[in-house]
Amino acid sequence: ITMTKTLSKQSEIQRARNRWVMSLSNNLYENNFIDRKEAKRLADMAWTLVEALGRGVVTFRYLKRDGTLRIARGTLMRGIDREFDAYVLKGSKHREGNENTDGRYTYWDLMLREFRSFRAVNLLGIDDIVIK
Repeated sequence: ITMTKTLSKQSEIQRARNRWVMSLSNNLYENNFIDRKEAKRLADMAWTLVEALGRGVVTFRYLKRDGTLRIARGTLMRGIDREFDAYVLKGSKHREGNENTDGRYTYWDLMLREFRSFRAVNLLGIDDIVIK
């Protein structure tokens, strides 16, 4: 029974991941004039990035709104940065978590010590993931 529950939980997580990736992929395809294969690739990368941000520190690259390259080092995990740990959400537009599938995701920037966001369509790559 325990093995069945473990497999069931894993398949449930995989189904949730697949739904999230497909929803974002469809959004990227419909709203950004990119083909389905590229939309799926970006959605998969966004999933990996968002999931890793919640579990540790990630170094990644994306294009900023003005078209310049941004190399970011960020997290959404408590216990890594005191300023992030002390941050209290006070009606801010920023929030912990990235439940949306509209393609914009928020993270805590460890170099700038503030919240930043990126658009999945502008992701260029993930350079390093350190799980804590």
